[in-house]
Amino acid sequence: KSDKVSIAQNAIFELQDKLVLKELENATLYYNLGTYMGNNYQSAVIVAKNAIKDYPYSKYKEQLEMLVLKSRYQEALQSTDERKEDRFRDVIDEYYSFINDFPESNNRHEADNIFKIASKHVKNWCLNMAYCPSPEAPTNKKLTNKFYINNIILFDKANGL
Repeated sequence: KSDKVSIAQNAIFELQDKLVLKELENATLYYNLGTYMGNNYQSAVIVAKNAIKDYPYSKYKEQLEMLVLKSRYQEALQSTDERKEDRFRDVIDEYYSFINDFPESNNRHEADNIFKIASKHVKNWCLNMAYCPSPEAPTNKKLTNKFYINNIILFDKANGL
């Protein structure tokens, strides 16, 4: 192989990092715009998720995922009462995605705070699940005889369903 192959590959990686940084800056801009002239939080989520999909091994992936979590949280806070609970459920889903990918993140404390606030807004979110996934509680703690996924009863020991 030629020496120029490695030089070309390094140049490609550097240019991809620049593209991801541009996407991160675009998503951050949407986040900072907030609700000015529409729902820019949703735009921030779309831009960040597309960047993660297009460049899954980027050095900016953690920042992009944190931005998705924060955007979902802000969107949930400003939602109507009818949509609030579902949107806070999305925040909880994004939180678990973030901590699964980056358990030792420098942003872990902020993510945990977002999770705690989101879980307070979702009515009985933990009681509607077979197991209570919480940073403080063991994930195998059984809370009910009913087993739910997405609020659909899969099994009810009391009624034999």
